[in-house]
Amino acid sequence: FLPWGVEECVAWFTPMNYTSQRPVAWTAGSFNENSCAWENSKVWTSGNNLQNGTVDVLRLNGQTGAIEDKVEVMGVGADYYGLYGAAVDAKGNMWASQLSQQSLVFVDGETLQYKVWPMALPGYGMTVDSKGYVWVCAYQGAGRFDPVTETWQIANVEGSGGCMEDGNGTLYVGVFPDHFKVIDEATGTITGVGRYLKQQNPA
Repeated sequence: FLPWGVEECVAWFTPMNYTSQRPVAWTAGSFNENSCAWENSKVWTSGNNLQNGTVDVLRLNGQTGAIEDKVEVMGVGADYYGLYGAAVDAKGNMWASQLSQQSLVFVDGETLQYKVWPMALPGYGMTVDSKGYVWVCAYQGAGRFDPVTETWQIANVEGSGGCMEDGNGTLYVGVFPDHFKVIDEATGTITGVGRYLKQQNPA
């Protein structure tokens, strides 16, 4: 391993002074057909400062790492981690959840206005699906938040907390240590169980 500072794989580094800074979520940006590359992507993150009790949401330039926007979020439950998980919806807005059963946070990508809702169950992993619903997943189950009605639905699909959607109405919930559950998002029911492929060490 090369020492820090000369590692050629690091495109940029932006130091921040927070007690805890966990969530990172990238926007897609826009596709340039001439250069065949994605451009203008942004990075959402959040930092928690226990010294003054603030939770900040920051948006960085994906190319340079420069901090472009900073929002101080009020009304979020105080704990060590602050905002724990984050995801970006199709419009580039940020959604973030806390580790325990505290707050779900939304930050509008255009206006930087935010909203805070109480969570219906403790959070760990989270994702935003292709229909715009926000999923918070934990050991106790998975909760689906509807941003339009601002209501929750709970699916009793206990796992280890990680979850993601495939874009076709299927949610995958990780289960420690080696498998996952396949969930039909429309019904909240388990339709299958899969197992992770373990990489074999070359002989």
